[in-house]
Amino acid sequence: MEINITKKEYEALLDMLYVADWVIHACAIKKAMQHEYEALKQKFLSYFKEMDASDKIEFSSELNEYFETAEYEKSLNDTLIEPFEHELFWDELIQKLGERDVIRTIGVEQYRRMNFIDRMKKVEEVKKQYAQEFDKHGLEHLKIES
Repeated sequence: MEINITKKEYEALLDMLYVADWVIHACAIKKAMQHEYEALKQKFLSYFKEMDASDKIEFSSELNEYFETAEYEKSLNDTLIEPFEHELFWDELIQKLGERDVIRTIGVEQYRRMNFIDRMKKVEEVKKQYAQEFDKHGLEHLKIES
């Protein structure tokens, strides 16, 4: 199979490969799968000169591998990874607190018996309150009691 892509599409593919690689290494993926993914990534990175992407990719003859340049990696972290992590933190915190509060109110058994849509609606009501609180005050009012 032959795939023809433009230089602009190659640059988008590089961004996507970086994010995919970050996700794969951020969680526990089977080592065998990591090897397959890394081999595929290396294959695509190897076209960097042909695609005029020397500002994004470099080759280490010492390691015999292709890598993102430090500047490119920083740019991707600043524009893609860090904003994602920021949103994920707030989304997960609000989701977990919403679920916890609904379970505390109705009990775990009733929560489990609810159909998905009803459970989602209940949690969404509580999540709105947390979202407003965190939007306005961040973590300032969050308190852990023991």
